Amino acid sequence: MKKFTILLGLMFVASISFVFAQNEKVKNLGFPTEVQNSLSETAIKSITGIMDGGFETNVNDFDLEFPGWTQHDVDGSSTYGFSGISFTNAYYTGSFIAFNPANTNPSMADQPAIQPHSGNRFGACFAATTPPNNDWLITPQTNVLSSGANVKFWVKSYTADYGLERYAVWVSTTTTDISAFTKISEGNYLTAPATWEEKTFDLSDYAGQQVYIGIQCVSSDAFIFMIDDIVVSDGFVSINDIEINDINIYPNPASDFVTVSNAENAEITIINMLGQVVTSQFANSSCEIVNISNLTNGTYIIRVENDNKVITKKLNVFR
Repeated sequence: MKKFTILLGLMFVASISFVFAQNEKVKNLGFPTEVQNSLSETAIKSITGIMDGGFETNVNDFDLEFPGWTQHDVDGSSTYGFSGISFTNAYYTGSFIAFNPANTNPSMADQPAIQPHSGNRFGACFAATTPPNNDWLITPQTNVLSSGANVKFWVKSYTADYGLERYAVWVSTTTTDISAFTKISEGNYLTAPATWEEKTFDLSDYAGQQVYIGIQCVSSDAFIFMIDDIVVSDGFVSINDIEINDINIYPNPASDFVTVSNAENAEITIINMLGQVVTSQFANSSCEIVNISNLTNGTYIIRVENDNKVITKKLNVFR
């Protein structure tokens, strides 16, 4: 069954001629498979697992693997693609692909229906040639969650012509094995509209625990399930509302040492962009010096917590 979108353009060169491109949903008939932007300051302030769910950092165009994340291709099927439009890993067998519409050949940058919610890429799950899809995208393990934690992300169906995309949301407190997950979304599945929609799921039941969040695509012969800007928020108040007075972090960028002022009796934690704690210490003085000489160049989150009040700031390490 072929599925296509006709893009019709009108050009005037001496006489009128029509130029059009036809995108088809076609079966994989043995075609060969070809084989850092930073998080926004707002996202960094709210994130718990410090995970880039915008498909921008540490990911290249059309990658099938995302560092720190886990994928399960349960259906084991090859996928549909576009006729007349090529890209690396087209007709792939797998779960999700980091899709950049501007870098397909020819470019799809002028097609509104397949643009990311933000940035250059989004996570795409193409329809299985032997439906239904059963494809999982699982976040890195979060840090310990607070009672106000939630996960937010944006979803979209590329088109509604073949039915809306279907998905479910799951949580595991132990491993990334599918059997360890409990569904937190309602019903058998949710549907993604043909325009970007933000979804929020409460994680307060998992306060005091570290979790993995799984997004499962269960579409049945649709086309492309699109997901972007996945953020796990700890529910802490904003920096301006926190009653930790005048905390300063300097120098920033830093090389071997960073000073945290006015943080006496606070726990200081530095977290990398995969959500891993790389150093932690208790502040015994009002100007606590933290040794970061063992950290590689890059962006980190420095987290200061005192009496259940938390402040997070971005720290750049550069030598």
